[in-house]
Amino acid sequence: MKKIFIGVDLHKHQITVCFLSNDGTERIEIYYFSENGINSFIEQLKLLKDCGYELELAVETTGNSEYFYNQIKSYVDKAIVLNTLKLKPIMKSYKKTDKNDCRIIAFFLSKNMMEGYSVNMPSEEAKSLRRLLKARYILMKARIGIKNQIHGILLGYGEETKKRFLTSKKGREKLRKMNYAEQSILNILIDNIDNLDKQIIEVENEIEEKVKSRKREDEIIQSLPGFGKIISASIIAGIDNIDRFEIPKSLTAYVGLVPFVNNSGDKVIHGKITKTGPAYMRTALVQAVLAMLRTKEMRNHPLVLNYYKMKETKCSGKAIIATARKLLNIIWHLLKRNETFDINYYFNSKVNI
Repeated sequence: MKKIFIGVDLHKHQITVCFLSNDGTERIEIYYFSENGINSFIEQLKLLKDCGYELELAVETTGNSEYFYNQIKSYVDKAIVLNTLKLKPIMKSYKKTDKNDCRIIAFFLSKNMMEGYSVNMPSEEAKSLRRLLKARYILMKARIGIKNQIHGILLGYGEETKKRFLTSKKGREKLRKMNYAEQSILNILIDNIDNLDKQIIEVENEIEEKVKSRKREDEIIQSLPGFGKIISASIIAGIDNIDRFEIPKSLTAYVGLVPFVNNSGDKVIHGKITKTGPAYMRTALVQAVLAMLRTKEMRNHPLVLNYYKMKETKCSGKAIIATARKLLNIIWHLLKRNETFDINYYFNSKVNI
């Protein structure tokens, strides 16, 4: 079978492509990243298909790689998006150019050496949910920044205020009635907090609406003590499809909760966690651990007891991460079995958590 391996180096305005046939013939072309440019590239793919070639394509992850992948995937026999971080050792070169990068991608693709470097493309459902969660995070961060600014202004007048002072509308209304020299600025900042509160509620309602299509998964995750709707939505968006994780360790590795390991000779050194996966998922799991520690029903659960034991010997940060990893392990088992969390079952379970 005649094959052509296509390596793509993608940029904001340019697509550099290397066409490498299985007889070693190579051709490099450059297209503009525009509707016309992508259509010209697709026409080239169609011509090659009409000539009887089997096409395999690989492109690195960039901000626009998902759009590019969706446009061309139906015109090739195989298309993969490559993990940029994993490719770094391969792509290191004294001659670092776009042409050389796409040439290297095409070469390794022709040798069937790119399988372990591919990333999973999320479903439209998960993608939409991730965008909403990102929007909520940005709005929350903006609100925290404004609140910190207000606390800073008040501290300049010798007033030390508690964090919850600005959380309630009552506290904000009280501040509006004050008569500081910078009262007009304070009122503008308070108005912004009110607007952000409304926007955050709107986004959270949209998130709740999106999660309805994944009702069973949401029920399973929220059955764990300390897990609310936003934490559940973050985990659903990150996992997308539990079937792509064959074992619990593959899920914890994807989220970046496993430590770096340096195994040389008789020495095994464990470093910090890799943090390679979605940050919002790690944040959600840490928040879930902190919430779980405050629940009465989990007070004597092995997870909580192990947390306090580890906290004594190491530190609270490491204990939280270790507990988050165990929680994710439990979530994998629950989703695979389609079961909700049963505290009594996990007291006596032989499942490795």
